[in-house]
Amino acid sequence: MNQKEYLKIAAAIAGIALLYAGYVAVYLSIADPIRGQWMFALSPWVVALGIAYAYGVVSYRMTQGEEGWKQILGLVVYIMTGWLRHWRLIVALVFITAGLVVITTSQRYYTYTEVTGYRYFLDVKTAPAITGVYPIYGPRTAEVRIYPPGGEALRGEVFLPPIVSGLSTSIGEFVTAAALMEFPVRTHRQIWYLEMGLVTVGLTLIIAGLLFGLYHGIQANNNLLRQCGDHTANYYANLLKLYGYEVPEGYTEALAEFYKTGKLDKLRSLEAK
Repeated sequence: MNQKEYLKIAAAIAGIALLYAGYVAVYLSIADPIRGQWMFALSPWVVALGIAYAYGVVSYRMTQGEEGWKQILGLVVYIMTGWLRHWRLIVALVFITAGLVVITTSQRYYTYTEVTGYRYFLDVKTAPAITGVYPIYGPRTAEVRIYPPGGEALRGEVFLPPIVSGLSTSIGEFVTAAALMEFPVRTHRQIWYLEMGLVTVGLTLIIAGLLFGLYHGIQANNNLLRQCGDHTANYYANLLKLYGYEVPEGYTEALAEFYKTGKLDKLRSLEAK
């Protein structure tokens, strides 16, 4: 490759790096949690497609245009979406997803109040009462006339000792009863729990999906083992024939049975002959 080809490869790698940097910057700047979750979920696809594109550009330059980024991207998409071509996996995924959704909806909250202490208040009852009696004194005077000899009478007033003219009272209160009142202090509490009926249904769906997928996965694996055993046995039998060895009758079937099941009885019986 010439220098121009190397520059194109470097430009492709730099472009992918800038794409990743921009994607991360947009993800960190998003305040909406929903959009942020979607971008986080799509990040593996972005990384895989970016690497596939960069590898495809390099492969296109290295293979003289025989295998480029289009072929690599097509292969990545084929691998990522391969499970969609198997309806059994889709059914198992639907069962498992439904079970998880049911378990998620089984959340319940129970709120109740609980007495966590007491408050006390002194209740006092009073009644009015006379707290004091005081006498009221009034002034008392008397008119006095003095008759001097040969003169006119003189008049005057003299003050006599005061007398009680009335009573004054003062009204107050006195305690008639007292009681200590008790008031409970209530605290609100909340309990989180799962409704066991929905949890049982969800677990049943999840287990059913796992068993369904596992069963068909084992069947598919057994079919692949059978095909692989037959192909491998034919390959080694033909290889022995190519090298000039004599392959006995039934050797290919015995070798295929060994590859598929691990049984050596037929293969040992042929070797003993």
